[in-house]
Amino acid sequence: MFAFLERWGTWLCLVVALLSFLASLVATSSTYLVLVLCLVVLCLLLFVQTKNNRFRDIRGTLERPSDRPSPLNTSDQNFGLLNHQQFIRLVKMAECRSNAAETLAVFRLRFEAANTEILVAKRQVEDAILATATELLHHYALGADLETLVARLKGNDLVLGVDLAENQEQAAMEIAKQISDLFRQPLLTGSGSFRTNLAIGVAIADPVDWRPELILKNAELALENAFVKKQSRVSLFTPAMQAKYQRREKIHSSLSNAFENHEFIPHFQPQFNLNTGKIIGVEALARWQHNELGWISPSEFISAAESTGDIIRLGRIILEKSCMQLQRLPTDLTLSVNLTLSQILNEGLPEMMLECLTDAGIEAHRLKIEVSETQLPTKLDSVWRSLSEIQECGIAVSLDDFGSKFAALRHLTEFEWDEIKIDARYVDRAFNNERHAETLLAALSLIAKMKSNTVIEGIETVERLDALVELGCDHGQGYLFSGPMDIDHLITLFFSRARAKQLASV
Repeated sequence: MFAFLERWGTWLCLVVALLSFLASLVATSSTYLVLVLCLVVLCLLLFVQTKNNRFRDIRGTLERPSDRPSPLNTSDQNFGLLNHQQFIRLVKMAECRSNAAETLAVFRLRFEAANTEILVAKRQVEDAILATATELLHHYALGADLETLVARLKGNDLVLGVDLAENQEQAAMEIAKQISDLFRQPLLTGSGSFRTNLAIGVAIADPVDWRPELILKNAELALENAFVKKQSRVSLFTPAMQAKYQRREKIHSSLSNAFENHEFIPHFQPQFNLNTGKIIGVEALARWQHNELGWISPSEFISAAESTGDIIRLGRIILEKSCMQLQRLPTDLTLSVNLTLSQILNEGLPEMMLECLTDAGIEAHRLKIEVSETQLPTKLDSVWRSLSEIQECGIAVSLDDFGSKFAALRHLTEFEWDEIKIDARYVDRAFNNERHAETLLAALSLIAKMKSNTVIEGIETVERLDALVELGCDHGQGYLFSGPMDIDHLITLFFSRARAKQLASV
């Protein structure tokens, strides 16, 4: 309909105007009625055509060489895409031409690799994916009679600006769902077929504050929220997301002061022998008590430290303090410390760990380094080399969160792990599904043949404990026994249990 009006609307207006003129020459009641109807139709045609050309008229201003901004990424022009600067300018111009009943919805799209090839793809493959995605979006907009602005901001992020009039939130989410459905099938490109996972963040312009950068930021916050969803990866911006963003920014800006004020400390979660109930070791977990925000979760500040480059410094602080506090515990207890991938690949890691152990007077065999399976990359050669160097120093290496990824068995067999920590979710699935139970039994059997120790994570009920003991599991940790605690509470727990055991034997 819009395409027809765009092509023939001007001629239709002229025809209706001519009919109106002819009708005015004949002074009868019927001709007056025809005249009124012609004028109404003329007004409607002019309104519809003007609305339909809203973004097109604005985009036309960029066709004049003197007005065209310099592209931030010239390759985007090959796909018919606007760049960031052009998109911002057009949104500002759209605001000036909008009326109170209309607003702009911004959709921010990000493609996440679903097959390994994209993770190591060269630029030409990324461009092929982008070109195909852009073509699909243009076809969708044409078929849905939508006037859109399509831009590329950074990386694989695409942004759509769509003019909405009624039921704005409902209409925006329906459009997002339709776009999401477009990319459920593999993308067929000139470089091959690629499957991608698409997340979409949606933001609707505030009539009171129509700043392009604010709309884009809100769409980005909604996009981040969409990425954490397990099923529908479409999210509409809400003010709560802004509050979350402000908290994250506060955490980032407070990192440097936190180091200077020694605000990072280790807490310890005991590990137990499931048969005897004896504490056999502790896992050190980083904690941060902010003077304004209170206790901050590691899931928040670890990622912040990674992004600022402070993760190596943070890891050393936690290891140093943990080793020093281990001096206050019996000498047969082990200490487990978590490392991120960037810490593992950092040169000089074995020397740094040995230095911390020496300063605290702790023997190397009492330290275990935990590597989460969720962080292991596709190419593992450099990781295996780093972990082997750590083992050569006498430090044990543990695979953490085993069973949380589909490549679990591969990771299990490609390295000589001293310990395997089985993810609580993997255990939950095994106790609720016969097929998963068989895979858990097979994994436990394989671990035993590899002569690696096994630790079960997340034990929270007596029934689960009894079932694990029957399966032959010897070691575990979880809130059934104890949660993480500071060193003083840990010492109290340890010696109270030792005292209780001593009294029971009398």
